[in-house]
Amino acid sequence: MPGQTAEGIAALVEKTLRQRCPKGVRIEVERERGGDPYMVLPPHLADRIENTPKSRAFEACDKAVREVFGNPPHYLRDGASVPILADIRRILGMDALMLGVALPESRLHSPNENLDLRMIERATKVSERILASVAGV
Repeated sequence: MPGQTAEGIAALVEKTLRQRCPKGVRIEVERERGGDPYMVLPPHLADRIENTPKSRAFEACDKAVREVFGNPPHYLRDGASVPILADIRRILGMDALMLGVALPESRLHSPNENLDLRMIERATKVSERILASVAGV
């Protein structure tokens, strides 16, 4: 859900644990560094501002994915638990364009997770084209 922070969620979890803790049991909570979630709206889902770095990156991505994969990308209003992305946005004011290339059989986040090398090669080609386009090469 948009607007969540690592600190806010940690506080809610701790509060819930303390509320549900049986009498006679002592809870000690140690918080580690948390990372805020990151979410970006693709231009077609947000108010599109022409000729911004974000809109140029999405246009370059659209073209590169079509060229390399033969189909347009499927854009999602999506988030990620990659803490550095929220930090980059907060500190530098820059968004990230995340390109997912895992297949259903990749079994993401499971004990036997895998990624097809052909998908990595294609994703590398897409990334090269996006960077070249945004750089004006």
